[in-house]
Formats: sequence, C-alpha cells, structure tokens
Amino acid sequence: MVSLRYREKFRRALYCLAVGEGDVRDRLRGAYNQIRLLRDDEVPQGIRLEWLSILEELTRHGALIQSGVILKDALNHTLSRMRNKTARKIAERIYRIAIDLQ
Repeated sequence: MVSLRYREKFRRALYCLAVGEGDVRDRLRGAYNQIRLLRDDEVPQGIRLEWLSILEELTRHGALIQSGVILKDALNHTLSRMRNKTARKIAERIYRIAIDLQ
C-alpha cells in the first residue's frame, strides 16, 4: 500500500537541494538521506522506477574498501567521483519528482 510519507521525504529532499550548504554534490547527500529511507511499497508505481534509478546512480561505484576497511560508503565514494554537471542532472530529476507530487 502506498503511503503519503513519500511526499514528505521528497519535499525534504527538495529543501536540501534548495538551501543546503555546499555545491550540488553536497546537497545531493542530504537529499539522498531523505529519499533512501523510503520503502518500495511507499513509493507510487508511477515514480518508483525513477526513484530507484536515482538511488542506483547515487551509489553506483559502491563502497571504497581497502584491506577490509571501508574508507568511503557507496554514496560518498560515488559523489567524490561525480562531475558537478552529472550531480546537477540528478538534482533536477529529484526536483521534477518533488514538483510533480504537489
């Protein structure tokens, strides 16, 4: 069953993108921390694939591990390798979802 919790999480993600500190990669970190908390059954079918795609893109490089020690989690490792232009495109995708939910 789809809950309305997803609307609040995307609104908070939008807030992080709009007024968060740092460049777009830093602000994406805050937005990700909001939308990653959602479960599949909380996200409407119409945006589920886009939401999952965003989460995948933000963690695509996996954790940076050396000698069994995690140096960077998947999000921070991916963001450290991401160009600002790519981060902006992901932020736009989150923005579009949040706006469509209003």
